[in-house]
Amino acid sequence: MRAGLAGYALHVESPVTSYRRLFEFNDAPFHLTLAADEVRVSLQVTPFVVAKAAIEGYASDDFHEVYEGQAFSFARGHILAVDQTTEFLLQAHDERETLPSIVRVEPLGREAGEAALRVDCGSDYIVARLPQGMYDAYRRYAKGVYSATFLSCVVQPALTAALEKLQSGLRAGEEPRTRWQRVLVHLLEEEKIDVAAKDAEPLAVAQRLLRDPLNRAVQELEDLAQREEVGAWN
Repeated sequence: MRAGLAGYALHVESPVTSYRRLFEFNDAPFHLTLAADEVRVSLQVTPFVVAKAAIEGYASDDFHEVYEGQAFSFARGHILAVDQTTEFLLQAHDERETLPSIVRVEPLGREAGEAALRVDCGSDYIVARLPQGMYDAYRRYAKGVYSATFLSCVVQPALTAALEKLQSGLRAGEEPRTRWQRVLVHLLEEEKIDVAAKDAEPLAVAQRLLRDPLNRAVQELEDLAQREEVGAWN
């Protein structure tokens, strides 16, 4: 190192975006600036010592006894030492930690015999997919008179499926990686709910997070039925 034949390097990688860069540095403190659109979710940082030039016949009295008396040669760029990789979880400043921000309802081209509701948790969002006709009805009524009804029959099952996936991962010791997982973990912490607990039931947790949508849906339908009865007498 003192002779300038080797130096420090920092390998920075974001697995989600496939961003990879190698930065050279020395003992002095330094700063790296990365573009927000180049790195997402997590950043893995690994320090190395690398050969900056060809090194011939390198030997040292500090070698392990297995290598005592031996000499080694290295080409430029060869890794001489590596330290532990550190992973940093990233969160965008505009990432709102609310349920509506992580649940999406989209149309689905459904084949005959397939389930009407499909749930996809493989991205940063919990995606509930409905056949086109149902999706059109959802778009018309979900934010109006039937809001609780659609919340109960579309969003609640999707959230339950996501909670089951999150629960399984947490019990296996996995870190929350996708955006919906991180937001759910935050919301669960606010509600003081341990979804990884042995007695935690994802369906019950989903109902609690959605503030008992089934009860509100039943009340919504009862109110509608009463209005129809009144209308029939007029």
